[in-house]
Amino acid sequence: MKKTLLLAGLACGMFAASAQAKIWTPYVGVDYVYNDADFESPYHKQLASEFNAVSGSVGIKILPGMALEAFYQQSGDESQVSHNNIIAGDTLDASVKYKSYGVDLVSDMLNLGLVEVLSSVGVSRYEFDISRNYNSGTGLYNNHDITLDGNALRFGLGGQVNLTENIGIRAMGRYIFTDISDVKTIKEFTVGLRYTF
Repeated sequence: MKKTLLLAGLACGMFAASAQAKIWTPYVGVDYVYNDADFESPYHKQLASEFNAVSGSVGIKILPGMALEAFYQQSGDESQVSHNNIIAGDTLDASVKYKSYGVDLVSDMLNLGLVEVLSSVGVSRYEFDISRNYNSGTGLYNNHDITLDGNALRFGLGGQVNLTENIGIRAMGRYIFTDISDVKTIKEFTVGLRYTF
């Protein structure tokens, strides 16, 4: 009798675990990212502030209408050349790139099956690598590299069109607040694909 009850209990536990597993739906994504960073310091006025980046993400739907999504994104190297900064004939080649990684909680506020209206809130880490090459035109050359890094809060709003049961096209706009003294806010727009398993 005890063995029968034990086996029945194990079977119920396995069934419950199987039912629970169906709630947790994983997905992956890839996005094109456009960023506009607000460099507040006058020292950074020569830097490009608009970036093109690529982002990869892994998510899991933890509740109906709620998903947890981890991401990593990397920008290209954006360069900007300016002249006559200090003396006539000098050039300053300033380039900047960034990487970011973090976690977003994504909610489908309105789910019509084919179309979902999404909101998100998340935390992330941003790292900006800046390189300045100064040439005075008279032989004086100077290279200066710095890194600006810090944490951020991300708030987003967007939508997803589900082309099939597995494939969706997602677009999101985000406003990002950082604790980096020289980069207080970042505006972000993403568009990409999601594949749900």
